[in-house]
Parts: sequence; C-alpha cells; structure tokens
Amino acid sequence: MTNYFRTDTKQNAFDSLEKAAFFLGKTNEDINWCKWTIIALHSALYGFMVCALEGSAGFSTYPDYVTEKLLKFYSLPPENRQKNGKFPEVKLDYFWSLYEKIKSPTHMNKYYNSKTFVPKNNIDWNINKLNKIRNEFLHFTPKGWSLELNGIPQIVDDANEIIGFLVFDFGNISIQPDEKSLAQKMLTELREESSRLAASLGTQNKDGKAEEIAVVEGVTHGN
Repeated sequence: MTNYFRTDTKQNAFDSLEKAAFFLGKTNEDINWCKWTIIALHSALYGFMVCALEGSAGFSTYPDYVTEKLLKFYSLPPENRQKNGKFPEVKLDYFWSLYEKIKSPTHMNKYYNSKTFVPKNNIDWNINKLNKIRNEFLHFTPKGWSLELNGIPQIVDDANEIIGFLVFDFGNISIQPDEKSLAQKMLTELREESSRLAASLGTQNKDGKAEEIAVVEGVTHGN
C-alpha cells in the first residue's frame, strides 16, 4: 500500500471507462448504479477528449482566454516573465467546448493522419443530455427528480462510439498495443452492458431519449 495516489491524463480516462462499464453492469442489481454510470461515462469521454486535444502544449484543452494569456506569457523574454507577473492560472475548458473542438479541424488536425469527429444521427443531442444529466447528479439542488431511463442505452452507445473514434481512428492519441487491447475490451463490455439494459427496459432499438422530470416544492417542471 503506497502513501501516494498517482495518475495521468490517459490513465485517468482509462480508469473512468473501466468504472463506467462496471457500474453499468451493476444496474441489474440496483438502478441507483445508473447515476454512477453517467458520472463515470462523462468522465471517460471528457478524459479521452483531453487526450485527443492536448498536443504538445495542451493549448486546445484550455478556454481561449487562458491560451491567450499563456501565449502572451511565453512571448515575453525569459528575464521579463517573473517581472511581469506570475504564470497564468491554467483551467480546463468545459466539457461541451471540448466536444465542439473534437469536431473542429482547427483543433484536431495536429498531425498528417489526424481526423475530426463527424457526429451522426442524434449524437449531439445525446452527448448534450449526458452532460446535463451528469451536472444534475453532481450539483443536485433540493428537489424530487425522475429520469426516464429508456434513452440511457443510446447515450452510452454514442459516448462509446466517440471514445472508440478518439482511441482508434483519429490519430492524435499515442496508444500502445496493450492499451488498444484494453480499450477494446472495455468498450465491448460497455456495449454489451448497454444492450442488456436496453433489453431489460424493452428498448431494443435504443433510440429513445432520456427525459427528465424535476419536482421542486411540489411544482413539476419538464426539462
């Protein structure tokens, strides 16, 4: 047992993907595991988007204003950097901003074999819903809240598709052969558990939408 916990960008993303598959598999015992599935899946997709966009300096993973401050700082002569203020505070860009960036050639075409992600069908809608549901769970305000589960398998599958693209197809993430095998195993497990959940919900085509009903102080609000 070590006294330190250490991780890095890629390991963090892999760990979240592993946990998403594990938690989804537990939903047949207790549907509350669905909450942790959403949180872990969001973390996995967020993490792999960071891996895809970081490049050599990480600029594409930051909000534009942070990148501008960094570039201004680095443009100063070394002897003037300390005089002109401390190193700019680095902040990760928002989930949805990174999602838009993986669809942008400006941010994604870093190498000769790089590709951008092109969403199909309702992927944009489902990833937006993943982000909203995750935020609802993490920043839970006082209320009663119900979530229609029929759309969850499709959200899982769409996130799975994007992660698969980022890991195997688009060319920006340095992945070793053993990591590719591990990623394929995790994505397959996640897809299988998603199909199991869809069958148990009676949504074999998995084209439903995860709708929310929030009840605040006795007033029902559809989102």
